[in-house]
Amino acid sequence: MHARNPTFCNDQGTEGMDKCYRLVDRVHASNLLLCTFSGVLSKANLLPLLEDLRDIERLYPQGFHRYSDLSAVEAIHLTTAEMCEITHQRRRYYRGPAVRSAMYAANPLSYGMMRMYGTMLYPSPIEIGVFYTHQEAAEWLGVPLHEVEVLKGPRGGQGIS
Repeated sequence: MHARNPTFCNDQGTEGMDKCYRLVDRVHASNLLLCTFSGVLSKANLLPLLEDLRDIERLYPQGFHRYSDLSAVEAIHLTTAEMCEITHQRRRYYRGPAVRSAMYAANPLSYGMMRMYGTMLYPSPIEIGVFYTHQEAAEWLGVPLHEVEVLKGPRGGQGIS
């Protein structure tokens, strides 16, 4: 079982799982929830995150935008069926207003998988945007760049060229 605390951080991983994610609640300050991932992105690693996300969504029924930094993801182990299951869960459980979820993907694999996720999530009140730079993501979310750079990954936010 994953550990929860009031700041909704979970960076200890789960025994036998190759995962790490951290949620940073900036909803009061900037209407933004920040998330960073590292290691392997898989269904088993995403389910605890979705559980934490539902808890946070219950705390803020007015809705909030999301920013995810995927620059430290080393591998993606998701089948099409698993991706369908995850998107079905999001559509089923999210009952809030329209929000934007920006994803910073520093490599083509993460970028492509997150674009596929956004396509599969449609139609939904959660609009997905996938970006190669922090700047593009911040502009799309309508927040200052420093708000999303809090989670700047190991590539220094440069993305790919």
